[in-house]
Amino acid sequence: MGLALGLSFRLTGISLGTLDISLLGTAGGSIVGFAYTILEIPSGYPLPAPNTTLGWLSLLLTVLQAIGFASNSFTIWEDEILLMFLATFGFISLATSIRQPGIKDRVLGIIQSSVFLVCTRIASLSRLCREEQMPYCRSTYYSSATSSTSASWQLVIPVALAILLPSFVKGYYKGTRSYVGSAVLWIGVGLRMSLLASAIYWFLDAADDNKWLNVNEDILRLVKTTIAQLVLGISLVAGTTYYIWATPCISIETPSEQENGNADAKQPNKPKNMAIFGYGNMHGSRYFLLVTNYLMAIILLQKPMGGGSIGLLTLQILALFEIIDCNNLS
Repeated sequence: MGLALGLSFRLTGISLGTLDISLLGTAGGSIVGFAYTILEIPSGYPLPAPNTTLGWLSLLLTVLQAIGFASNSFTIWEDEILLMFLATFGFISLATSIRQPGIKDRVLGIIQSSVFLVCTRIASLSRLCREEQMPYCRSTYYSSATSSTSASWQLVIPVALAILLPSFVKGYYKGTRSYVGSAVLWIGVGLRMSLLASAIYWFLDAADDNKWLNVNEDILRLVKTTIAQLVLGISLVAGTTYYIWATPCISIETPSEQENGNADAKQPNKPKNMAIFGYGNMHGSRYFLLVTNYLMAIILLQKPMGGGSIGLLTLQILALFEIIDCNNLS
């Protein structure tokens, strides 16, 4: 279909290049083919309209965010608007979690909604102002509004990420009994060591900018480059390979041999029992290992304040998964 549209433009004599006509025809044909499949909805197939409070909220926030892109920075400050959207979602998810009939879902939903709100508010402290926002905005991403380097106190952020973030991710995995198999090595060792190397990199970068160390600049830059290449190699190359060959994060336990022997003596033909832990989150726990790969690379390539925001974003995503599960959303 795309080829036919491209040839029709060519035959009508429209003065466009062959490549432009081919691209236009291909895009147009794809849109027409996609529209055809959408319009040909089988009879009795329900439209995907929301029927819950959080469902309508997700649609409303998505539409409002799309409308905001049609404006400019003088009219809408995206950081303030997005903070309001996320906070609104957090408060409504907190309210819906309180109304859950099960005690476990109610308590877990309240805790994760609170975590989502706290992370949202802390992440909003990282701000990089544009010229049109002055003088009503104060940048915190760099050490000052006129600087392009991080403040000395911001070097604490990568160290805190290396210490705390793997433990938080581990806690979420243990909540579904998924911290076994591939997750133990990658989250407990790989993620922590990569974040620690990123912290060392940013310390050396600050030392290079502020002349803290009496070391040859070429040697210092060589060490920085080596650390950066090592982290990127672990996250993007080794991490991707590890993810491809990673086993599901589940564990299988059987009763002890003594218990089996007693059961076999009483009922010889009865099959042996076994318990599978982590089955409920078998796919999600494995897929999230890929997220940690990107996480390590992005935190290295961001300034310390940006890396802190990415770490908080990771906790927000994990909290969101728990909120969805507690409120039986799909």
